[in-house]
Amino acid sequence: MPHPDNNKIMRDSAPKQNFIQQQFSNQEFSPCDVLTYQEFSPCNVLAEYIYCYWIATTPRCLESVSMTRIIPDGCIELIFNLGGSLYQCSRKTSRFPLPSSFVVGAMKASRMIEMAGCVGILGVRFKPGGAVPFFRVSAQRLTNRIILLEDILDKGVRSIGYRLVTEPTDTRKIAALENFLLTQLADREHRSPVIQQATRTIIETRGQIPIKALETSLMISRRQLERKFLEAVGLSPKIYCRIIRMYSALCLVLNSPKPIWADIVYASGFYDQAHFIRECKSLIGLPPSVYLREQTGVTPQTWTIKNQL
Repeated sequence: MPHPDNNKIMRDSAPKQNFIQQQFSNQEFSPCDVLTYQEFSPCNVLAEYIYCYWIATTPRCLESVSMTRIIPDGCIELIFNLGGSLYQCSRKTSRFPLPSSFVVGAMKASRMIEMAGCVGILGVRFKPGGAVPFFRVSAQRLTNRIILLEDILDKGVRSIGYRLVTEPTDTRKIAALENFLLTQLADREHRSPVIQQATRTIIETRGQIPIKALETSLMISRRQLERKFLEAVGLSPKIYCRIIRMYSALCLVLNSPKPIWADIVYASGFYDQAHFIRECKSLIGLPPSVYLREQTGVTPQTWTIKNQL
């Protein structure tokens, strides 16, 4: 797939990096040694709602625990754990096992995930507003949460989990998953055109469009825009803009061999470097220079903005 250059975000786009495709802090392995990652396109009917399916596996069992930082990107994902162990880590150094199937809501801050054993993960990456027609709940209910899939769907969850584990090939796993999703989408509810246009505009402007200008372009009141965003995306327009702006800035940083911080700050619409650092600490949990060191070994192709709307 084509990749945009360092100074351009493609039209109708959103961050490529997802729930698990990020650098490990365990430096014993490189990302390519630890994880094999592959994306699959949805069928025509589901393409309105879903950006892609993805499968991540380890070519060999991990002898030690690998940890990855998951950063906010404004998206909702459905995750099936097909092998190995996944844990969510808290700031107090405690960890909690993740279930075999769960939904990751839009996040306002980063979280740490540990992986161990022979890892196999299948994910569904939804477009903005694309998850709600399947789950029949407001996206706001999912925000900043990891929720057991059975808690929001009661039809076929256990059977699809078993199918995904037992199907012998990735192609057959994806086919089984698509049949499951099509069953959940029986009513064929469409994505909100307001949300489609709003998120497209925010991404095209790298999160730098003023909310007032967004309201004017959509001919909608602030209260209506806020309500629609919370229901469909799980975030307010302002927070979504902050996340896209930070993600776009990180794309510039990580695609630059020697980033010039003043240029990054200016291109990304921050007031000054102190503002950039505060936002990075708030959303990512680390100053940008520390996060950059943590990402040593991530290739530029990992950090791109890709078509998803």
